[in-house]
Amino acid sequence: MVLLSVVVLAQSVALAWFVLGSPDREAILADLRDRPVETVVQMCLPAKG
Repeated sequence: MVLLSVVVLAQSVALAWFVLGSPDREAILADLRDRPVETVVQMCLPAKG
């Protein structure tokens, strides 16, 4: 259970870092409200290839 809490905390920090580091925060936040959670996680991962 502690591990799950740590993972959720890490994901929240990663998402906050991604949003705060972006020059267009308002557009990203509006876009995140319309997306399912799975695509939000994919959005924060580095692009492959």
